[in-house]
Amino acid sequence: MVQQDVLKLTDVYADQGYAKAEVNPVAKLDEAKQTVHLTFEITKSEQVYFERINIVGNTKTRDKVIRRELRFGEGDLYNSSGMKRSRQRLRQTGYFKEVDFATSQGTKDDQIDLEVAVEEAPTGSVSLGFGFSTKDQFVIEGSFAQRNLLGYGYQFNLSGSLGGETSTGRIGFTDPWFLGYPVLAGIDLYATEDEFFASYSTKIRGGRLRLGKELGEYLRGRITYTYENVEIFDVAETASRIIKEQEGERDSSILGFRLSMDRRDDFFFPTRGGVYQVEVENSGGILGGDNDFYRSVGDFQYYHPIFWKLVGHGRLLLGWIDAYDDTAEVPIWERFYVGGIRTIRGFEYGEAGPEDETGEVIGSEKEAAASFELLFPIKEDMGIRGVLFFDVAKGFDDFDDLFPLRTSAGVGLRWLTPLAPMSIDYGINLNPEDDEDSGRLHFFLGGTF
Repeated sequence: MVQQDVLKLTDVYADQGYAKAEVNPVAKLDEAKQTVHLTFEITKSEQVYFERINIVGNTKTRDKVIRRELRFGEGDLYNSSGMKRSRQRLRQTGYFKEVDFATSQGTKDDQIDLEVAVEEAPTGSVSLGFGFSTKDQFVIEGSFAQRNLLGYGYQFNLSGSLGGETSTGRIGFTDPWFLGYPVLAGIDLYATEDEFFASYSTKIRGGRLRLGKELGEYLRGRITYTYENVEIFDVAETASRIIKEQEGERDSSILGFRLSMDRRDDFFFPTRGGVYQVEVENSGGILGGDNDFYRSVGDFQYYHPIFWKLVGHGRLLLGWIDAYDDTAEVPIWERFYVGGIRTIRGFEYGEAGPEDETGEVIGSEKEAAASFELLFPIKEDMGIRGVLFFDVAKGFDDFDDLFPLRTSAGVGLRWLTPLAPMSIDYGINLNPEDDEDSGRLHFFLGGTF
């Protein structure tokens, strides 16, 4: 406890520029009273300033991309908290495996030089996923992404999937410092054709513009505008009323706002801290289009070390969507489909939500999902970790329908193989209904370069 206090006191003075401050605890024992008188002798020395900041080890990333993450610059007063936060910000970019700071004496007694040594991490990725649907249709998914394009921090992604029921394509580009200013700007274009549902098919074509800004050290805000054209076709004669009423083409004009906070201690393998996100969207009204609704979603994740090398991970997901007109229906493609790897493992897509009278899943106006995971090392030198999980979720329209909740549990494997990172999860439906499977396997294989 004394040593912890020494470190805290040292940081207090180091945050005021006293980089050479020394804190010496002097203990005087009173044997008669069985007490210790503790005195902290503090030598502040003089305040020091950063003279030169040198970047080494960056073979691809440009110097300015690294410097813009530092919480200080050349000529600024030395700051211990700024050093720690700068190291954390550089780690959170995902560009570097290791980030080390080393100080040395400058040309004057009140100046120091700082060396920022980085070891670059793979920032490009190529992934491949495949599986079989309940209709025995083979599906293959692939993506290419680069988080640090040309070393400027540009983000580029290209992804697609092809199967007997669904085909998708998406391309996106993001500049985290648009025109040299600390403003994120990006664009996405996407297209989807979905024949997953038995009684109808969906075709979506759209685009999205994004602007983001740091609102604080950890808080970020983002504004998005989305315009998309959606067609519902191949509607079966036996389809329910809600599906038949939405046959044809419609346009959506959607404005969204997101607040997010990232307090994780590491980008790749977080052990402490969380990611918190709240988003609200409005479609129609003064924005035009054929669909008038509003939506809000909250997604909260938290990591915490338990003991040894075990890490607990919890997630809570809440969503709400509603039409402005009580007589109108929320578009079926905008509803929440609870079930599957993103909400509750061991279930098929949308299976943990409402169905129409024909047994077709139709999504829900509200969603609630929670996940609890225990991550543990199996063979650290090979990058193999295990996971035990318990998921609980439900898609529903009215709060009276929230219970009973749907639950699943299972085991998983995370393996950072030399060829590609791999994850395997098997979820067990803890209370399957007559038309549901008892469990489901989720498999994903990805590679980095």
